[in-house]
Amino acid sequence: MIARSILLFGLLPALCGAQVDKGGTPVSWSLYGEISPGQDFVTLNPPDVAALLDEDALKEINKDEPLRMAQAAALNVSPNQSGQWFNRQNGDRVWQLGVRSEGALHLGIVFDFLDIPKGAYIYIYNDDQSDFIGPYTSQNSTEDVLVTVPVNGDAVVIEYYEPFAVRGAGSFSIAAVNHGYRDLSLALKDAKPCLMPFNEHVPDWAHTDKAVVMVLAGYGTRIATGALLNNTGNDGTPFLLTHASAARFGDPASWVFVMKPGSGYCQAQSLCWNRSLNGASALVADETTGILLLKLFENPPAHWNTWFGGWSIDDAPEGVYCLQHALGGPLSFAFSDFVPVSVSWMGHASRQIDHWQFGSTFSGSLGAPMVTHSGLITGLFDGGTITCASEGRDYFIPLSAVWNDLKNYLDPLNKGGKSLGGAYIRLEDTEGDSDEVLLYPTPARSTATIAGDTRYLKRVWAYDMTGRRVAQLMPQFGTVDVSVLPAGVYRLRLDYADQVKSSMLVVSE
Repeated sequence: MIARSILLFGLLPALCGAQVDKGGTPVSWSLYGEISPGQDFVTLNPPDVAALLDEDALKEINKDEPLRMAQAAALNVSPNQSGQWFNRQNGDRVWQLGVRSEGALHLGIVFDFLDIPKGAYIYIYNDDQSDFIGPYTSQNSTEDVLVTVPVNGDAVVIEYYEPFAVRGAGSFSIAAVNHGYRDLSLALKDAKPCLMPFNEHVPDWAHTDKAVVMVLAGYGTRIATGALLNNTGNDGTPFLLTHASAARFGDPASWVFVMKPGSGYCQAQSLCWNRSLNGASALVADETTGILLLKLFENPPAHWNTWFGGWSIDDAPEGVYCLQHALGGPLSFAFSDFVPVSVSWMGHASRQIDHWQFGSTFSGSLGAPMVTHSGLITGLFDGGTITCASEGRDYFIPLSAVWNDLKNYLDPLNKGGKSLGGAYIRLEDTEGDSDEVLLYPTPARSTATIAGDTRYLKRVWAYDMTGRRVAQLMPQFGTVDVSVLPAGVYRLRLDYADQVKSSMLVVSE
């Protein structure tokens, strides 16, 4: 049974990944009176949080495994057997299911599989509509497991919108719900006095901080840190380096990679995980040395402006920084002005830190990059015992010790250099589904809503079925006025700041 496999963190194949770029809003939010959300709720039995925290306290002493933030509960539901359908007069329909787990601080969803036709999409939002994720579209369709980032609160609504044109074509199953019991919103506020937020007081380092990624392992229940690395081909291959211990909690094919959590426009939300990628394959996985080099299933889209970090296999000649998503919070750092000491730890070569002048490492820092003053990644966090209140030692795996495993990927041109600078590598977004954007309702009369992030949308052109351009439409606040168009079928061209998308739209009288 798939749900049971997830809860036991078995290795499940998942050969498809896609981006989630938060934008738009669920269709029901604009249909008050026609759809009453949240009428059908499934109530889960909450876990024993006190017992979980006691277990965590024992395992987090050495900071050598990913931070557990949630506990999975099996669900096993689908639109064919649960939830509520709402049929619209134009033939479109909306399916909703509410899930409640009392006391949860945030809830994440684990899909068994997703088969979403073009034009349909899924949103997940909390019951007071203060937080949501989505849309999940045909780009996210997969025959295997897909995990979402969490949504704030102890009750969420899963909403699936299906246009009349693809009515009955969609199918998906929800295998589990992750009951979040860690208050990630307080990670930088109250948790630890020596947790230092990354801010303007830290050197720029040519954007190395923008290469750091939050890794959600354990089917969305655990947090580690990783970093995207450049290669001598400068081709934007999405290599991500993190710690091999994370692979004990599920195949990387089921992981979620959150880009720049805590940044962007998030208003008052306590979680701000707007951009994520699903799934990766392991290229190098060595439990002995602790190295895990992944290749993400998909490149970050061009408009995300992703930085691929530079690296060095020389030891740092001076002090170092650790850039981390400690305790599941936004980017933070620790700084030591001392040269790391070469030692052997846990049976492999390591670099030892005896003291942090600023900050500290925590649970969730596992896999975090060690960065030199010049902004080059020279190792990754392996574990240790330094805390805010007590002395100890922290350890990092140096790239130099594992270079033979990494060089074929990071130096594909065989240049033989000991370092490489980082770079912004803006790859064109792939063709196909990624060029399509959804407008609804269909047919539209006076206005249509544009799904997805419209912050960078500049203009919209309308073409009739002969290919003749008939009108320029001005987008405003995620909608576009189509009242100037006679009834008919149109192809719309949407010009964004850095890409072009298209959509079919039916306009009614």
